[in-house]
Amino acid sequence: MADREVRRSDMSNIEEAIRTHPIRIDIEYSAGRTLVQLSPEELEIRAGDGIEWDFWYYGGADLMVDEVVIEFTKPSPFVKTSFKAKKPNSPRHRELSGPAHLTNGVQRYEYTIRCLNSFKTEVASARPRLVIAMAKAEENGGR
Repeated sequence: MADREVRRSDMSNIEEAIRTHPIRIDIEYSAGRTLVQLSPEELEIRAGDGIEWDFWYYGGADLMVDEVVIEFTKPSPFVKTSFKAKKPNSPRHRELSGPAHLTNGVQRYEYTIRCLNSFKTEVASARPRLVIAMAKAEENGGR
């Protein structure tokens, strides 16, 4: 899995460029059901890194899903606890998290990705996991 540098202009609410880790989210409409598949389902990042949720729509899912909501329970590892991604007029879009905060040691989070239709009814969901660890410099006493 490749991680990427994100420019300041890509993230209007964040002060500096951060390293992001991509999560591919395939949303597929098949046989009358909407399915959400994630790759990877569990991601480990360091404090200060971010996540790039990359949404792909297949089989008419872009017609069925109007909005994707990513929800963390409180306290959230990010500044916001909820990210709402309105579907643009293309079969792909992304949402960026901003830098992750770590209060102590290693923290594990399970969060929810919900796909909503135009009536705000949930048509599909997934529960991926996130692990946040200290950066290597913090592990070595700041060296």
